[in-house]
Amino acid sequence: MMDCAINIHLTRIMIHHAQLKCHLLCVASLCAMRLTKIMYKRHQNLVKIGKKIREIRSSCGYSQESFAAEAGLARTYMGRVERGEQNMSLQILIKIAFTLNIDPSNLLPPLRQLKNPE
Repeated sequence: MMDCAINIHLTRIMIHHAQLKCHLLCVASLCAMRLTKIMYKRHQNLVKIGKKIREIRSSCGYSQESFAAEAGLARTYMGRVERGEQNMSLQILIKIAFTLNIDPSNLLPPLRQLKNPE
């Protein structure tokens, strides 16, 4: 009889442990999603620049993957640039312009369409 009570108690502990582990995984997942949103916060200027880069890249017949390879950049990096999630350096902007064979200024929207960064 005592063994049965111990087994029931151990079973309850194991169930509680599994529920706690599941809860902790859910909390960790939510924290990771919030961190990702913070890390990849999209600024409207970056979104506009990324959209312009995507339009020109597509009109030149490049897929995102082939363009990234040609420019010597990771495809995931190019995806973040085009979605406005990546604040790229001027050197990367120049590299993209060289790959597209255009003047870097053509990758930027007119000033009146941009917002002064804070």
